[in-house]
Amino acid sequence: MPEFCKNRARVQLGGALAGMLVAALATPAMSQEAARRSAAADAPDRQRWTVVLDPGHGGIDKGAVGSTGLEEKAVVLSIARVVRRFLVRDSRFRILLTRNGDRYVRLQERYEFARRHRAALFVSIHADANPFVGQRGLSVHTLSARASDRLAARLAERVNRSDAIAGVDLRGSGRSVSAILLDLVRRETRAGSARISSLIVRSARDRVRLLSKPQRSADFAVLRAPDVPSVLVELGFLTNAQDEELLRTMTYRKRLAAVLARAIAQYFSGAPAAGKAGNRVFGAENSRR
Repeated sequence: MPEFCKNRARVQLGGALAGMLVAALATPAMSQEAARRSAAADAPDRQRWTVVLDPGHGGIDKGAVGSTGLEEKAVVLSIARVVRRFLVRDSRFRILLTRNGDRYVRLQERYEFARRHRAALFVSIHADANPFVGQRGLSVHTLSARASDRLAARLAERVNRSDAIAGVDLRGSGRSVSAILLDLVRRETRAGSARISSLIVRSARDRVRLLSKPQRSADFAVLRAPDVPSVLVELGFLTNAQDEELLRTMTYRKRLAAVLARAIAQYFSGAPAAGKAGNRVFGAENSRR
């Protein structure tokens, strides 16, 4: 079965599960999910998918600050805007940003924004501080209750420090049929998150510098939506002089944006990452430092 057909089947499965959840839980959040999944299953091939880009930090929260004073909140907003500019050229997409200016947004509000707008994908964008200053390069993180390694755990701790949230409150639901169905929806969400993680890394190879072991996982609060495939992308580390130097330049920011846009487009189409259409829309910056 072609990859795109498999993806459509996954969406249809999600629609069926979400419909059962509405009957079992009768909550507004799950009603939103049912509507999103149902629309996705019945829509024509040229349906507009909603993708939410989440530039990290903002306002009073500067995020990481490099040795030259470069602030994470400004870098990631700049790159998110370029990703949006690339993707809106494709009529399949509706691209939303959790913030489009220098303002603070709580972590819970970020993923709830994605759920409220029935997003099919959520990508949180960061350029953090790495406690292991010799390490550099792009990495992609998915949600896991147990961190895959010390670095992922440290990064999750830094990102989560922006505010304290409890995530999705499922207290009182019990281990009933509804809880089992929700587990199934979460399983589909995890599968989607793993797939976009792999596509971003594949898109980045030979184009930008990758962190050793670029796919990692930890308990990032901003990734806790149970029904929206979500990843957190660390574009590099402002605590590393070489990464900071690259992130200061618009050329490198556009290259990073092209990597993300290409992967997102492939996530929904199944088209080869190096296809001619992808290079035409998203640029062909292939060198790395």
